[in-house]
Amino acid sequence: MRIDISYNGSRGQRLKRLTTLLLATLPVSFAGIATWFGLYTFVNGYLVRGLGYTNEQWTETTLWFIGSMIAWQLLCTDIAARAGRRNTVTISLVAGALFYIGMGMTSDGLVIRALMALAGFTQAVGLVTWQPLIAEYGRERPGRALVINQLVNAVVGALTLIAGGQIIANASYRDAFIALGVACAGSAVMFHLVSRDFESEQSEVVSLLRVMRTDWRKLATGGFMVLTVVGLCLEPFNYLTVNQLFPNLARDAHGLLDGDISTIVALGRLPALLTLFVLAAVVDRMNAMRAYGAGIALVGLCVVGLGLASGVPSLIGIFLVYFLIQGSVWGSNAAAVNASVAPPMRDSAFAVTSVLLSIALFGVGFVQNRLLGAGLTVAQVFLICGLVPVAAGTILVLYSLRRKPIPGVQPLHAIGSANPES
Repeated sequence: MRIDISYNGSRGQRLKRLTTLLLATLPVSFAGIATWFGLYTFVNGYLVRGLGYTNEQWTETTLWFIGSMIAWQLLCTDIAARAGRRNTVTISLVAGALFYIGMGMTSDGLVIRALMALAGFTQAVGLVTWQPLIAEYGRERPGRALVINQLVNAVVGALTLIAGGQIIANASYRDAFIALGVACAGSAVMFHLVSRDFESEQSEVVSLLRVMRTDWRKLATGGFMVLTVVGLCLEPFNYLTVNQLFPNLARDAHGLLDGDISTIVALGRLPALLTLFVLAAVVDRMNAMRAYGAGIALVGLCVVGLGLASGVPSLIGIFLVYFLIQGSVWGSNAAAVNASVAPPMRDSAFAVTSVLLSIALFGVGFVQNRLLGAGLTVAQVFLICGLVPVAAGTILVLYSLRRKPIPGVQPLHAIGSANPES
């Protein structure tokens, strides 16, 4: 199966572009994984086991991380419009380094919350600035370039979580955090050196603060808004539940140790590689909204299954199936957003979805915090949260099957096509 990112140019030129894409994606993926999965795994263990936080206190602390992402995403397009996408991404990797170095040097609750807010900047730039940059670099195959990015994320994520878990098991949280901080700093240097081609090709960034009223109207109608409100804003009931509370579920209900949990989380991502590799070949020819809807509905069933798991073997088995299907979600969500708007609106579209997504993340985190505060077990939270995306995904699939175009709304056959203007 051949993976390229453009029909134009010689084989050598395509190989060079693919190599540049992979080399630039590696450091960004590492910092993104470290400040998301690493935060929800390693920092979770540090606060809960190291500092004695309760599950309710843990979820309250992560609201600082999620809430900061909302503010940062409102500013990301404006920062990128002034500094350029490439420089903005570099700064975000430096922020990830400062987050982990800071975590390795403090146990103060207020400082930890401030560092959580700093980590939110790294995640915000990854969502708002990095993904449009990849899509643009992909030229005629933006969806494929985005899937390649997710493939790298899956591999880097597994290696990062395994390495971090081993450092924690054999040394300490402080050593692991300092090592991750140094690695993030090295990633910033590496990205800035290998990403020169991205800067030479990138188009002008339209600040979210300067989006015209007519553009807002385009974003507020049709498939894009349905995709955002029904899909992206309700999907966090899947992945925030698993990312934020799977370690707690594994500890409380199944008695697993932190080293075991980090290994399960790391290796559990590997089945997603198979799904992503298949999607890389077909994503630009498929209805991405339909694939996304089906994916989040099936993943929601897995979340329910995790809450019902009766032992460690069933817990691990369902976790593996979760990531096998989650690969289809990773491979179709950004492609669906990219295909539902015209290229000049990419940055604004990703910014709008990311801001709404962060608001939804905050809401889901608050709901989980209140459910735990009301005395529900972590397993019961999984059961409740998993049912929401099952319903949302079903609605998206049914919407994508509509054949009659609605006046003023982009026809759904354009969702998932390589060129949304065709």
